[in-house]
Parts: sequence; structure tokens; C-alpha cells
Amino acid sequence: MRIVSFIFCLIVAQFAFAEDRAAQAEAARVAAVARIAEMIDDEPLGRGVTAGQFIDAMDAREKLWIVLSEAQQVGGVRWIDDETCQVRVDVPAVKVGQLILDLSLAKPNKSLVPYDLLDRQINRWTHRSFSATASSLSWDRAEQLAPPGAWRKIDSAKRRTALEAARADAARQFVRTAFVSREQASDATTNQSEAQDEIEQWIAAQPVTAVQYRDDQTVQVSLAIEPAELRKRFGDHISTNVSPIAKGVGRIDEANDARGAVVIPGEPPRWADQLIDAVGEAQFAGSPLKTARLAERDAAAKLRDRVRDLPWSPGQNIGEAVMLDDMLSDATDSALTQAKIAKVDYRADGSVQVRLTLAGQTVWRSLAFAGTGGHKPIPTRAK
Repeated sequence: MRIVSFIFCLIVAQFAFAEDRAAQAEAARVAAVARIAEMIDDEPLGRGVTAGQFIDAMDAREKLWIVLSEAQQVGGVRWIDDETCQVRVDVPAVKVGQLILDLSLAKPNKSLVPYDLLDRQINRWTHRSFSATASSLSWDRAEQLAPPGAWRKIDSAKRRTALEAARADAARQFVRTAFVSREQASDATTNQSEAQDEIEQWIAAQPVTAVQYRDDQTVQVSLAIEPAELRKRFGDHISTNVSPIAKGVGRIDEANDARGAVVIPGEPPRWADQLIDAVGEAQFAGSPLKTARLAERDAAAKLRDRVRDLPWSPGQNIGEAVMLDDMLSDATDSALTQAKIAKVDYRADGSVQVRLTLAGQTVWRSLAFAGTGGHKPIPTRAK
């Protein structure tokens, strides 16, 4: 019976893994299609009018997405690693051109460009195609991306908080733009606030297609939403006449960024003579090796939190100290890289548990050396 249960859990886990990879590949495809839409927007149609201006004047953005949804994938999905993929798509320009001509014929009074001029312009698209490549990555991978420039000096916990804020803002901004009010929706019995919350939660859980760290200490996160799936889940509550890419911005919390004094303790704290450990777990993720890596990553995150909670000076823990001193922040990260795997437990249900250990003395020496600028002796406990 136990063997049957294990096999069942293994099948379920493998199905979930395959489903996640399929969702990521689709997100990359949606992002590539969105890039093609941006290319089309800039295409000149004559008389100073672009294709984007024409489409919007015709209120036909949703019709454009329908045409672009038929984009052909070029080659297979390219997996850069287990959590990052790339997809390239191609759309014959004549398909977009035909949509533009049909719109002009259907609504000649709203057309910004005469049909005969449009026809001559579209004829030049006969042998053209619009192509784009885009990527998608898991949220775990997005958090691990090495930030550029000044962002490297920002505490990792504050960076993750800014990323989370950007993801939540992306979902909020998308719903604000695309949500159809209760009075407009066909389902007038659904509570509007509850519907908005549900949509926001679902959008925030979608794969990431881009993370952009900016010099002004803001970070932009882009999420891809598959229009058909959005309509299937939320029906008339969402307009698909909008871009399927949700973008949001997160900022460093300036209120907690005030500089203060960091005091180096006169002697090592009690924890300097102790072993610091943390246990991480992960459910089966396709293979024992990958599951073990995920469990190790979970243990590393918990170990980092444990280290940050250690007391440093009176009224201040390490987490608070590193936010006031870039050298201490770097020293903490350096110390954490020296953590060792003490035990790996491969369980019958496919899950894995990993225990990491780190000598308190390693953390203390790294922080004390950085705190004195590397010019003063490291304090030792009096004998």
C-alpha cells in the first residue's frame, strides 16, 4: 500500500511539474506576441498615422490580439535552465494587414487613413513577417537574479520586498485597467470587490517575463496573462481589449532606510560559539536532484533569516545592522556562502529535507572584520 501511495504521489508531482513548465512556456509565448504587438504599433500606415493609432481609433485592440494569438512558434521551447525558458514566434505581416483593411472597410468613417492608401501600404507587407523572442522565469529565479549597479549594495531582504511590491502592483494595475464593472458585467450577482481580489491573486501568481532594476531604486516586474485562460476563469469581469502583459513597480522602503550608527560589540556574542542551523523542505519536483536543490534553497533562506535575527548590539539584531552598513550586508552574505550541508533526507513520498549548518564563529569574524573596516583586531572573548 505504501508503494502504491508513493507511486501516486510521484505521478501527481510529475504532472504538476509538467503543468508548471507548460504554463511558463505559454507565458514566454504571450510575452513574445506582446512584443510583436509593440512592433506593429510603430508601423507607419501613411499620413503620419501608425498601425497602433489606427487600431485604437477602431477600438480593435482585442481583434488584433485574436489575430496575433495565431502566431506560429519557431522551433521548440528553449530551456536555459530548469526555471527559465525562451520562445520565439512569427506572424505573417499580411494577416495583420488584412485585419487593418477589413476594419477600414467596416468602419470607413472612423478610418484615419483612406482605404486605397492603406491597400498600397499593406501590399508592401506581402513577404514580411513579424518575429519576436521572449523569456519566462519562475518567481524563485526572479528573486535570485543578480541585480546591477547600486542594487548590489541593497540588502537582499529589502530587494525581495521591492520585488513582491512590484508583483502586487502589476496585478493591481492590470485589474484597474481591464476590470469590467459589476453594472457592465453580465453576471450582476457577483460581488465586485471579491471578483477583483480573486483576479488580482491569480494574476500575481502568473510567470514572470521580465525584471528591470532601475537606477532610481525602483524595480519593474512584468507578468504574462494568457487572454483565453483569463476569459475562461473570469468571464465578463475582464476586458481582453488590453495588453496581456501586466507591469508593476516596487520601491525601496525609504521610511526604513535612514542611516544610523552600527556599534561593533566589545566581545563576541554568545552565539559566536554555537552552531547555527536550518532545515528546508521541498515536495517532489520532477527529479530527486532538483527536489534536493529546492530543499537546499529553502534551508538557505531560513538560515539567512536565522542569522539576521541574531542579536548584534544592544537593541539591534544583525538584520537591522546590515541595513545601516553596506559592508556588513556584504559580510553577512559572504558568511552565509560558507554554510555546509549536514544532512539530506530523501523521503518515500518523493519530498526531500535538507539541513544546513553554519559556525557562529564564521559569522562573527566576517561581520566584526567588516565592521572595523578590516583595520582593527577582531574582538575575542576574555578568558
